[in-house]
Amino acid sequence: MKPQEVVYPRNRIKGEIKILYDDKVFSVSSLIWDNESRIGIRWNGNRTIGYPVSRSKPTWFILPKQVALSFAEKIGNAEMYKIVMASSDKPL
Repeated sequence: MKPQEVVYPRNRIKGEIKILYDDKVFSVSSLIWDNESRIGIRWNGNRTIGYPVSRSKPTWFILPKQVALSFAEKIGNAEMYKIVMASSDKPL
């Protein structure tokens, strides 16, 4: 499934979903979740809707900021690091 098509749950996600990383198997996004800038991840699936899923709808797994920072730093993505730094410190 294309990560930009993952818009569930609609009551928690607002506005545009910006894809920060996509290797066709795994994706990282920046999105507004419960009115806070957050970082989401998901496995896109091949012939499925991927994971995570809730009520048969594809969803994002919201990462804690420190985990997202570590990932951005590890892959050397300065743009993603900057976006993650601007995201919420609010725990899950």
